[in-house]
Amino acid sequence: MCGPGDPEGFLFLGKRQEDGTMEGSIQEEIIDQLRENGGNSMYLQAVRTHGGDAVDSADPGFENPFINGDPHLGLDESTLDQWEGWFSKMDEAGITIYFFFYDDGAKPFGYGNGTVSQEEKAFFEAIVHRFKHHKHLIWCIAEEYQEGMTFGHASELASIVDAADDHHHITAVHHGSGDNLMDFRLDPNIIQFAQQSSASSPQSLHTDVLEAVKDGAGSWNVLLTENSNDKNRDHYWSVGLQDRKQVRLRNWSVAMAGASVMVYGTWTAAAPDADMLKDMRILQEFMEGIPDLNQMISKDIIGFDATDYVLAVPGKSYIAYSSEPNGKMALRSLGSGEYHLKWLDCATGKIVEQRNVQINQGSNSLQIPKEIVNEVALYIIREDHEIMFVK
Repeated sequence: MCGPGDPEGFLFLGKRQEDGTMEGSIQEEIIDQLRENGGNSMYLQAVRTHGGDAVDSADPGFENPFINGDPHLGLDESTLDQWEGWFSKMDEAGITIYFFFYDDGAKPFGYGNGTVSQEEKAFFEAIVHRFKHHKHLIWCIAEEYQEGMTFGHASELASIVDAADDHHHITAVHHGSGDNLMDFRLDPNIIQFAQQSSASSPQSLHTDVLEAVKDGAGSWNVLLTENSNDKNRDHYWSVGLQDRKQVRLRNWSVAMAGASVMVYGTWTAAAPDADMLKDMRILQEFMEGIPDLNQMISKDIIGFDATDYVLAVPGKSYIAYSSEPNGKMALRSLGSGEYHLKWLDCATGKIVEQRNVQINQGSNSLQIPKEIVNEVALYIIREDHEIMFVK
């Protein structure tokens, strides 16, 4: 997954009407941009009031799905009907609905001290039953969950979600900035770590995410949902702050650690340009075309010279990446044999394939095809182990 990590208030963009729905077509326009250009996720929140980011709104009931904005009055069916329309369009387009129940600090039923009230349980169950039929859907209990609830409360809510969802979607919990280790290590209902890093460079971001992935050891998967800090916002898309390449470098640094990635701030200031979204699709489709991707582990140690990161099924297949290629991709310890090479220009999407390439035991510097002129990714698989590339 590689896509936008916002707008967090996606469900509430536009002018609120008396029936609880939003007026305008902003949501449709965003979905259309993703469908056309790239980016296969949307980070959105159901409750942004009652302590969340919309707490100071002129209309305190503006950014939640409750009747008249009051959690004690239950869910507004007109609001949910409109959400269903947007979610159906996203699902059909293969865009993951990354559904946060609560914004950071949101406490619509009071601080979550470990005992889930019947009202809160009913809210979670109603949301799950209403939207669980969508295929491209991940539940996330809360953003920066520590701000609004205890560990035990978040765990109990995850149990409620799991019991209500007979489709068994992934359930995640989002942690605070700079926390690279999952709190819910032994919770069988939480199988995704929604990570937030404050790394100030692509290399340090790679290190942060790799720490989280290795800690999971296959027991949960990692999604880098946010990367920003006050001094350096290289992965924060905003007009005048950063360019497309800086975002792309960080996307690949995360993917090459074995995680999925969202770009925080994609829609914060203005809609991103089409090329930045296309970069997301290039990464997504390349990784989805690796049949043994989910078996790979980090092997950065076998890359040298301009090779930054390596993922591998040792002895069988490899992905290597260079942010500043010098004409060759340098790797060691591949083993002697004939290999199939699939080269990617990460900026243009250009792919060059080479068959029956002889590689000798030890260190090898593989010549990058002249058609590849930007950052480069390379998939290598032994001809005698080859699995058909996914088209």
